[in-house]
Amino acid sequence: MKRLLRVLGIFLIFALAAGAMWFIQSGKWKTTTLKDVYISKPQGDTLWVVNGQEKTEYTVKGAVREKTYEGIADLEVRGKCVRKIVCKPDKARVVEQKEETPETIRVLLTTTDFAAKEHDEVKIRSEKPFVVKEGEKEKRCEGGEEFCIRAADMGEETIKINSTEEAKLEITSIKRGERTPSYRGTLELKKSGEKIRVINELLLEQYLYGVLPSEMPAEYPEAALRAQAVCARSYAKKQKQNDRLKEYDAQVDDSVAYQVYQSQPEDERANKAVDDTKGLIVCSGNTLASTYFFATSCGVTTSSDSVAFSDKEISYLAGQVQSSDISDEKKAERDRLAADTYAEDALFCEFLEKDQEVLEKEEPWFRWNTTVSLEQMEKNINERLADRCEKTPDRIEVRKGEGVYQKERVENIGKLKRVIIKKRGCGGVAQTAVIVGTEATIRVTSEYNIRMLLFSGEAVIRRKDGKEVTGLSMLPSGFFVLKRVGGTYKIKGGGYGHGVGMSQTGARQLANLGKNEREIICHYFPGVSILSMSQIGS
Repeated sequence: MKRLLRVLGIFLIFALAAGAMWFIQSGKWKTTTLKDVYISKPQGDTLWVVNGQEKTEYTVKGAVREKTYEGIADLEVRGKCVRKIVCKPDKARVVEQKEETPETIRVLLTTTDFAAKEHDEVKIRSEKPFVVKEGEKEKRCEGGEEFCIRAADMGEETIKINSTEEAKLEITSIKRGERTPSYRGTLELKKSGEKIRVINELLLEQYLYGVLPSEMPAEYPEAALRAQAVCARSYAKKQKQNDRLKEYDAQVDDSVAYQVYQSQPEDERANKAVDDTKGLIVCSGNTLASTYFFATSCGVTTSSDSVAFSDKEISYLAGQVQSSDISDEKKAERDRLAADTYAEDALFCEFLEKDQEVLEKEEPWFRWNTTVSLEQMEKNINERLADRCEKTPDRIEVRKGEGVYQKERVENIGKLKRVIIKKRGCGGVAQTAVIVGTEATIRVTSEYNIRMLLFSGEAVIRRKDGKEVTGLSMLPSGFFVLKRVGGTYKIKGGGYGHGVGMSQTGARQLANLGKNEREIICHYFPGVSILSMSQIGS
């Protein structure tokens, strides 16, 4: 009997080893998540599947098709992506694999200062040789040589330009500040009426190399950079889904309308943050989340519907007071409730005036103030009103009677008499303003429109750190109060940016407190999860 048991034991060991061999030789399993299902790293030849609170052990052997967990695509075997796993008690086997296809993105490149979407002339050079292909014709340009084409000389064929040695391509006809931007991937030039459309097609991960240092200082802590990388990747994928630039055969552009791209050179610290978070995105349930971000909060964030980013409230984009302690979930809930109370004007004014124990209280843009003369404000309103009516026709209305407003294009209000903030949103953000003039009284909706109309770069902004700033094209944020003093408006506010989602200086402060990128993201987007791109598909 002992001999028989010994033989059976040896046979079982060989059987298990043979069954597990394919998995062992093919590479290591990685932890993955999909809804409530995830696979944990197997111990020896054992595979653990955790579904909710239940944990089931499977032995890796044989092909069994009784139960299938679909879409668990983050389970990698030597660079291949597992698309399906088949399980039943005591047995589990990968039955389908798919080669990973790196995701690309098409970026519409704007002119100098992001002034226009299309170009009169394009000049390109590279340190290494590059190839210019127009239809069947191909031309090789040597390193240092410049390729130049004017819109008037361009035919109907698309021109594609690639470097022969993976060197970056510089577009010398574009300036970003004082520098000439350079691009990875392929440049496409297309005739568009009397202009040239320039599109940069490249890998999504390489695109993020150009986004991260343009959107967040590369000297920020690693955890903040990683949080920004995950948010930037999620934001890019969301914009690809929205497909707002379909008419340009592009998915995003390189301006602040999407994510600023290549306004700053790549930085190895930012590149590392992208690499460290490769493929990770923010999801709500199993759906890609909208990961808005901005520079600095005034101590409270706002909700997406308060700034017209969405028609209804989105749970993970709710406003909240930015307390320095984010570990207490009950306090976090109180902070979210408190943000709603600042929609009341008196409470928001009090919030701005009092010292606050919040994350960003020492940031330069935490508080700011400015004085704008009625003449300056009037000039700015009348110069910009037609443009705002054209771009947001549903958000500019003209008064037709007592309490009656009608959507109508208007170009001039005449002499400015007064400005009233009529409605605030979550966190106190200015949501609706009434501007009274001698020729027209208008009702303006959305914090962006209000910021654009009430301010121009002529006035000086004084920050919390005492520095005076000029040249801003609009008010730093929609979190402000204004008071008429003689022939001027005194404006006091806080924060920089729209105030929805993740504050970048707040992320820096949290990183300095020892929080990692997941904790940072889950603080600013409560209730989300961080998954691999392959887990939710394209």
